[in-house]
Amino acid sequence: MRKIINKIINRWLVLSTRKNGYFMAANSLFGIAIILIPFAHESFQELIAKIIIEIACSNWNFACEIKPIVNNSQQIYVLIGIISCILTGLYLYHKGQTPPKNKPNKRITPQIDPIGSNNNVKLFSYCGSILHINNIEVVVTSENQWLNIGTGESMSSRIRILSSEKDEKGQTIICHIEKEINYWKKNKGIGPYQTGETIEIKAAKNTDAYARGVRHTIHAVALKKCSETGEKKISETTNKKIIDKCLKFCEANNISSIFIPIFGLGAGEIDEELAIPATINPIINGMKEYSNNLDVYFGTYREGDAEKVKMYLEDNL
Repeated sequence: MRKIINKIINRWLVLSTRKNGYFMAANSLFGIAIILIPFAHESFQELIAKIIIEIACSNWNFACEIKPIVNNSQQIYVLIGIISCILTGLYLYHKGQTPPKNKPNKRITPQIDPIGSNNNVKLFSYCGSILHINNIEVVVTSENQWLNIGTGESMSSRIRILSSEKDEKGQTIICHIEKEINYWKKNKGIGPYQTGETIEIKAAKNTDAYARGVRHTIHAVALKKCSETGEKKISETTNKKIIDKCLKFCEANNISSIFIPIFGLGAGEIDEELAIPATINPIINGMKEYSNNLDVYFGTYREGDAEKVKMYLEDNL
């Protein structure tokens, strides 16, 4: 394998130089650098990296000594090409030495596990996509300080999809959550809003959310973003304000089930060691005085996060 790769690359260099001088040689070297990146993988990475470095270095004198066919100013191109090969080889070698990171295992279909109870409140782990929620009356979401509903893979984005009215082709006609929040903003201003602020929105009947048993969504400003560094922050004090409001709402409206995400996990980019206690502790404290029957579902999207939630609850209940 080593001899074959070596022969191919050297032959390419010779043919390129004979035709168009240093300019073609440079293009050839740069082409090798680009082509080998996606194809070098695992056991071949170190081998290819070493060959690239050896050939590039052995051709350095070749590039500097032969007379250019075009003009002296283009000699720099072949040197740039060789340097590109050396850097590519070093990159592949380093990549080959670095163990691949384990990708988080995300669930689509929810897995719901009972964890424990206290008085009239039962606690569950909900791991999976909120798009598949069933028969949970209240869904709480975490929003930014401007209450701009999330996009992409965020939970906020998914609950907006569920709560939107669609036509026969599945295209959104009315985004009820966005409509209600914009109406609320007319009285409150455009933001930024204080952390701990919440908005309760009643689910529209002709939506997927309503069909799946969701009757209300509560949108909470749980994250604070530093304007200078862009760092997102979360606090147990803020979460307590949110949780207290949610529990009071459930008690006043005879709600029997509520979904609460672990604020800051996932799109929030908060470390789980901070996010999990900051969300769970206010619930543990709040449910001691809760008088009605209530099922609380702690929402996560990754299986690893769900396991950590279970462990934390088992240790602290």
